[in-house]
Amino acid sequence: MIEEEKNYVMRAIRHYHSLFTFPSHRMLVGLLLLISVGGGMVTFSITFQSLEGLCIGLLFGATVLALPSIIGDVILKGAITRENEIFDLRRCTALSTLSCALWIMVLLMGGFFQIVSRHNTLFYASILGSCVVTALRYLVFSSLSYLDRWRVFVSTMIQPLFCLVANIMFWRKLPPLAFLAVLIANFTLLIATHTFIYLIDRHGKNTIGIGSIDLLKGFAASWIKNIPFPLEASFEKLGCDTDTSVALIAFRDKEGIRAIMTVPAIHPGPFRNLGSSNLPYMVQKSLEQEFGCTAATPHGTSGHELNLTSQHQCMKVLREIINLAEFSRFSKTATGLARREVGSAKATCQFFGKDAIVTVTCAPKSMEDIPSEVGAQIAKKGAALDARTVVVIDAHNSIEVSDKVPVLSEGDLKDIKEAANSAIASALKESQTTFKVGVAKVTPQDSDPTQGMGYGGIVAFTIMAGEQTAAYVIIDGNNMVSGLREEILESLRRFGVEDGEVLTTDTHVVNALTLVERGYHPVGEALDKERLIFYIEEAVCKALTRMRRSEASFKVGKVYGVKVIGERAIDSLSLLVDSTLRITKRYALIIFAPATLLIVLLSLLLFV
Repeated sequence: MIEEEKNYVMRAIRHYHSLFTFPSHRMLVGLLLLISVGGGMVTFSITFQSLEGLCIGLLFGATVLALPSIIGDVILKGAITRENEIFDLRRCTALSTLSCALWIMVLLMGGFFQIVSRHNTLFYASILGSCVVTALRYLVFSSLSYLDRWRVFVSTMIQPLFCLVANIMFWRKLPPLAFLAVLIANFTLLIATHTFIYLIDRHGKNTIGIGSIDLLKGFAASWIKNIPFPLEASFEKLGCDTDTSVALIAFRDKEGIRAIMTVPAIHPGPFRNLGSSNLPYMVQKSLEQEFGCTAATPHGTSGHELNLTSQHQCMKVLREIINLAEFSRFSKTATGLARREVGSAKATCQFFGKDAIVTVTCAPKSMEDIPSEVGAQIAKKGAALDARTVVVIDAHNSIEVSDKVPVLSEGDLKDIKEAANSAIASALKESQTTFKVGVAKVTPQDSDPTQGMGYGGIVAFTIMAGEQTAAYVIIDGNNMVSGLREEILESLRRFGVEDGEVLTTDTHVVNALTLVERGYHPVGEALDKERLIFYIEEAVCKALTRMRRSEASFKVGKVYGVKVIGERAIDSLSLLVDSTLRITKRYALIIFAPATLLIVLLSLLLFV
């Protein structure tokens, strides 16, 4: 399962590289003018090989392509797509810029044929170019927007129609065959485009039961405007019901509960605000509001198959967590933090009464999600060693190469289990004493999710048991650059922190916001390391000054019937993405090549 999941992630990253963003509207208008006017001047000057041709080309590009396109975009956004959040004025202009570029390409081919054949084909090409643009716009508006059919049709036709009218006025006298050519070419290409869309959409329905176009529209809404609901609706159809566990650890002093650490066996993904991507912060915020305390949500052992399908499912989990957070059995004693290493794996264990927190990492080796079955095996072994509760935290705190997803080998997983089991056994042998707990949260104001820092900021727990002071630093981010963990732990030693662990929440709210190779910035890649360490030191120092004699209570419960994406859906979606890209190329060749050839042959018969 692990290899399959990593292959899925690798394929997702590879396709993510093909995404792009548009420049500003002002720059797009400039590019539209450059392509239209510059392309017109090049085409006409080459075709007529005269200064007059250059001037005619300038006039053609400005009056036939650029000006009608700009006017059409303003009307389109103001009157037709005003309720559609995807096609704002900038994206309408981007589509018109691409349309003009295609029009110029058709025009250049017409100029080439005129030079070769000595027939006046340039003005026919200038009219037929509108047909190619019509097909492109129909493809875009049908595949990416949620517009009504009539709005799709008007959005498709408005720029080509304006340009066509300007075209007719530019050439003044056109033979009837030119209008026949427009009708034939438009009809042929629109039928071809509609057939292409239908076949691509049917492929998705046949493969996973959901149309490929529906998935594409959902992704576009999420990627372009951060609207999760359409894609979540598809995830809901593909997902499966499961029961999952949640562990809560509450610390209280004489004034009441001061801090809660929550470890859900739910993966915070897939990206942005889809599904459970922002679940760590949602849990943190809910508990802070409910109890008036400081909360944090480190990463439990789970993979992408345990992504929740929608925010509706997140709300269900939040309600169950709040209901579960009724703490009654508190332990007044704790051990120090015991650490063990086996191979590349490192584990810590700290007992509070008969309940334990276990952290596991392979840092500084690059690592990703630790499977839930590994966490379950560690907890089971702990129970066999006489522990009442074992909460396993995946530190998720080391990643290296930007274009590779690290794969935990069977040897790595074996080392992780052995290191954790050894740490549990070692901690059980230690004597317990009363303990103090301090907690503090720092939310950097100069960072945001695009830099890899989620809304939960940095939370530091400092725990003094006996003579040892340890710290758990929880950062709301998705993994951490390799080596940073070690720098942080070393920097905390000068404040009297002897040991501890740096944890990330694995929030995926930071994913798919920037077009870096891996799709997100791990903690410490975009943020200045020295600045980040300063914030962590600030949180730890505040926690140290707030340490009070405390008690700890562990609560583990189930969330029943929650819907997750599941392994089967992950495999299906991955298969669909790859297979759709393959058949798109094949269908494009099969459908558009004959349609284009038919138009060219008919044009030759009509005009030559």
